[in-house]
Parts: sequence; C-alpha cells; structure tokens
Amino acid sequence: MLTQENRKKRTDAPYILKVVKPTTLKQEAIQSSELPEEKKAVIEEVPQEFPVLAYKYENKHYKVSLDDQKIKDFNTWYVYDGHVELLDQTGKSIKKARSGSLAEKVVACCSERGYSLDRSPGKVNLIGIEGMNPDGTLNNDQPNAFNDLIGCLSFENDQPKFKGLYIGTTEPGRYYTINKLNAKGAARLELGQQRCWQTGLHKGKYEALVQTGASVKVRRDGNKDFSREGDVQEKGNFGINIHHGEDNPVNNIGKYSAGCQVIRSKSDFAEFMGIVKSDPRWQADHRYVFKYTLLWSRWL
Repeated sequence: MLTQENRKKRTDAPYILKVVKPTTLKQEAIQSSELPEEKKAVIEEVPQEFPVLAYKYENKHYKVSLDDQKIKDFNTWYVYDGHVELLDQTGKSIKKARSGSLAEKVVACCSERGYSLDRSPGKVNLIGIEGMNPDGTLNNDQPNAFNDLIGCLSFENDQPKFKGLYIGTTEPGRYYTINKLNAKGAARLELGQQRCWQTGLHKGKYEALVQTGASVKVRRDGNKDFSREGDVQEKGNFGINIHHGEDNPVNNIGKYSAGCQVIRSKSDFAEFMGIVKSDPRWQADHRYVFKYTLLWSRWL
C-alpha cells in the first residue's frame, strides 16, 4: 500500500496525477481483481500527488509515466479516471481547462467519449453529473448525500443550454448500500450513455421516467465501499428509475435510492418532467425511449 510517506514529492514534471479517491494502480486497464498482486498497487490515503512525465487516455483509464519514480519496479501505470485528476504544473485540472459554459463542457466531454447528443430543436438530452455542485464546481462526492446534478440539455441555434439542472443523486444511499436488496450489492449505474427510460409510474405512485425500454448496465457494490472500482458489472432490468426524493434533506439520501437517479426536490422534479414531455419525440409517441448520459464530474 502506498502512503503519504513513501510516495515521491512534486517535481518540475509537466503533469501531476492527483489521487482524490482510494484506488489501485494497475499494469493493465482491467478490473484490479483480475490482476496478481505484483501488478497492482493500492492507494488508500488521499489526496496524494504523483509527478507525471506523460499520459494517455485509454478505456476510462489514464496511462501515466511517473517522473523518475518506480512503484513495484514499474514507472508506467494505469489508473481509473474516476478516482483521479490530472493537473498541469500550476495545479489546474487539464479536463477543467475547457472554456465555456457547463453545457459546452458537457458537449465537449460527450464528443470526446463518443456519446451522441440530439441537436434538433426541442429535443432533450438527459444528463447526470456525479460529484458536482449547481455552480459547476467540484465536490468530494461524499456518500449518502444529494451532491450530484441531473438535468435536461437542449440546443438553441446550435448552442447547448441546460433547460433545467437540478440537485440530486446518481448513486445509491447508505441504507441500501449497507442493507443490500441484491446479494451482489447495491446497483451503481454505469458511467456513460444508456437508453431505456420511458414515462410511467414510479412504484405505481406518480409519473416518472422508468426503466421499461431496455436493460441497463450497473456495478454491484458488493464490498459496500460506495465506489464502482473493482465491482462486478451486471446488465438487466433492475427498476433503475429517474424519480424524486420527496424533499429529503440534502445530506441524507435515506431510502430514496437503491440505484435510481433521484432529483431531491419534488418541485424540481415536476419541472424536469415538464421539460422531458416537451420533447417532440415524446409528443409524437408517449412510449418514446429516452437515453441518459451519466458523466463523472472530473471529466469536465
């Protein structure tokens, strides 16, 4: 295990790898559980910074070459991008260096990662951003809190704009992470773009977006560490709906998410649904299946 004491201090390297969540350095961009001990190094103490000479982005991982430093006789490692930030010499996030509005940064990120966006007038793109405040600043993505964003992005005169952006959670709360409904663990929706949501009743109670259009990919948090890293991926129909959180306190998800995407406020959610139903595709066919793109805030 790497600690603050045995890692190399900042140098004049062109980049800095900042580890913001416990993670595992790997010799391959695969699940850490599939690698032998000699080909991985666990980092538990955060934050930590490592000087980097060069980097490349591959399969949701950074491949980094460390500056004049070897860990387990290797100086090149893969690390999952959801647990780190890549900084320039001034300490500025390279991903955050994108200019423009949050909507423009989302569009750039989607373009970079191959996620399609609908640009025709009136069409709504459902977007989730994990670990971001309403003003576009990053937060620490603390478990069991409504500290993510869920919104509707559209294009006007080919310019992206959030028609609505709301405080919510894209992750299951503490209750269902600890008290598992599924023996494999709480469902954490996979980052990326999936299409399966239609208007319908959430638990038979009120109109929401429900997972009736297709199966989805999730990660099962079997070790209850509030992270996707190392977790088993599963695909199926799990009732991963987009609904509201009954105005529950910001610092307590409670029982409102076992994997669903949840807008905290009932009034915000009503506005969200109004925007969704204004989409001309839904107007033409109330069975229309929406796609939803879940982004990690450090990608923006």
